[in-house]
Amino acid sequence: ELTGLLADFGERYQAGQADVAPVLPAQQEIPMLTLRWRQVTPGHELAAILEELDEVVKGGTYSDLGILTSTRIETKKIERALKLRGIKPASTVADDGDKGVERMLKRYFFQGREKVKVTPVPNFKGREISRAIVLLSGPNAATAYTALSRLSVGDFGSSLSVISSEPSFESFGRTWPHFFDEV
Repeated sequence: ELTGLLADFGERYQAGQADVAPVLPAQQEIPMLTLRWRQVTPGHELAAILEELDEVVKGGTYSDLGILTSTRIETKKIERALKLRGIKPASTVADDGDKGVERMLKRYFFQGREKVKVTPVPNFKGREISRAIVLLSGPNAATAYTALSRLSVGDFGSSLSVISSEPSFESFGRTWPHFFDEV
């Protein structure tokens, strides 16, 4: 189901580009897959992410949950909001923007972390996670495609929730099994 959605996204927004969705053999199908899309008004993304967090973590732990953002600023806002809720985040964005510190944070991002992973999409390339919340707040189709294709098979099922305030992606979001229009 996700492969079909990724192929549709590629056709709609990345026509002519080399990036296409992988075709998964039957043994790589994702069992117990939940796909949710929430189209929100700009400025309401953070509240929607915090609400979706409770939905996505059902049946799992924070250690297998990642929140992928478009920007470093969004990452820091979410990180602060999680801390206010008593949830420990792991991030790849240094408070002072120090690139050396950020390289170290990326290196240790997954190792033994019982925390919610929060990172901009470019810092998550090459990685996968079984429960993801993706924030799409801009029209960059390549970033969106990368974020949408980061899901892996989890022991307790897999979940991909999208919080989008980008109007150009709304018609695509309406094709998802669970679509919520909050605009």
